[in-house]
Amino acid sequence: VQGDGHSTRYVDITLLNETQPYSVNKDSVEVVIRGTKPDHTSVFNTCEILDENTIRVEITQQMSAVAGQGDYEISIMDKNENRTLTSFPFFLTVSKSSFDIGYVVSSDEIK
Repeated sequence: VQGDGHSTRYVDITLLNETQPYSVNKDSVEVVIRGTKPDHTSVFNTCEILDENTIRVEITQQMSAVAGQGDYEISIMDKNENRTLTSFPFFLTVSKSSFDIGYVVSSDEIK
């Protein structure tokens, strides 16, 4: 719902290569969610690595600031080499709040 956030919404994602678990080493990679909100502002946030093939994405208040469909992807970035592996694009749909959430102003977010 539009305006939700402040450590209230998370999505745990299992990383797969086709049907097999895809392992990451948290010492050598950084996993991020990156994308564009419906108002064309950007999100580039670090994800928590829970175990070798599971990550946690926080749906931040900025990610839910604007009602509509945002375009996102998960990227695994190697810290030692200039390599990035990116997921298929997916959508995050934010439902319009039933009241005015004017206290949340949409802006780019990098965290």
